[in-house]
Amino acid sequence: RLPSTACAWDIMASKRRDSLVILDAGVEHALHRLASKVNLSVVELKRERMLGLERAGLSDEDMAALALVLKHNRELTTLWLSGNTISNAGALTLARSMNAHKLTELVLAANELEDLSGLSIAEAMRDNHTLRTLFLSHNQLTDKSAIALANVIHENAKCALSTLSLNANHVSDEGLSALADALAENPTLTRLELAHNPYTDVGAQALAKALHMNTTLTKLDISGARPKQGRISDAGGKALAAALGANKGLTIVWMRNHALTDAVVPAFQQVAENNRTLVELSLRCDGACACL
Repeated sequence: RLPSTACAWDIMASKRRDSLVILDAGVEHALHRLASKVNLSVVELKRERMLGLERAGLSDEDMAALALVLKHNRELTTLWLSGNTISNAGALTLARSMNAHKLTELVLAANELEDLSGLSIAEAMRDNHTLRTLFLSHNQLTDKSAIALANVIHENAKCALSTLSLNANHVSDEGLSALADALAENPTLTRLELAHNPYTDVGAQALAKALHMNTTLTKLDISGARPKQGRISDAGGKALAAALGANKGLTIVWMRNHALTDAVVPAFQQVAENNRTLVELSLRCDGACACL
């Protein structure tokens, strides 16, 4: 016997299966609240292949409803959530839903994510073999998150991640070195963005070592942080120039706003002249360094 309308339940027919899905009225209310925020119907939320929910005023409370969308919308592959106020609690709710869903692209840039969020997402990726694009830029993630993501990339042979963006976080030499170690043997990552993080020559030299071995990365953004603290100087620049001279996979490399001087320009000019794979090499600096 089905619950009566006097009970706090709504009955929703699932068109994808010949059955009835019974949802708690509170959850159903949350779904309608989410739908109204993003100017979509509940039906659209459950059918769309791509949801662009940027700057929609979404908070942790809305993530429970979104987790339900992930549960019932098996067609959804792309989820854009940048520019909201999602923090650790919301990220944890989303991460728990990733294991049961086949998302291929997740964008959580410019939210309020801290390391608990990064660790939760990294843990979920151990069992997720479909996610190819992950944007976590402009948050509050540190080396802990970078190391956790690097471990997944390195240890999970089925990890499908091809694009990782950690721009404008708090990743220093330890996090960059961990990502470099993973990159040395990773066969899937093609785009890595680590701009505006406080790493120095130590991280740059670890990355250079990895680039001597990596053959799959095609785009790399390691532009410098502002203010001038934690930037790559000539020692790291020389190591990277040598690595770029040997690397045959990269087509675009951005190394803007570092503490490089004119002394390293000839090494990069030689790379630009001799590396036929490299299409764009940007060294725009606010010091004496020339632009290539």
